[in-house]
Amino acid sequence: GMPFRDAYHTVGNLVNLAQEAGVDISELTLEQLRSIEPQIDEDIVGILDNRNSMNARTSKGGTATIRVSEQIDTIKEWLDKQGEYK
Repeated sequence: GMPFRDAYHTVGNLVNLAQEAGVDISELTLEQLRSIEPQIDEDIVGILDNRNSMNARTSKGGTATIRVSEQIDTIKEWLDKQGEYK
């Protein structure tokens, strides 16, 4: 419910806060997150989790675990055909 421009600046401020604290953005407490943007609620914690973020990219060639596994299988098959993979 926030305009992109505002969200962009909010995320930038959160990244700066995390850098200053020496932690990953996903490790910021709800209190720290709210110090930047009071509208932030508990739901954001799951969104900021690195694995959840990674697994949200499910398009072909994306970073989701299932897509990376598919890519690894494709490369293994290709290498098998080349006679180089054991």
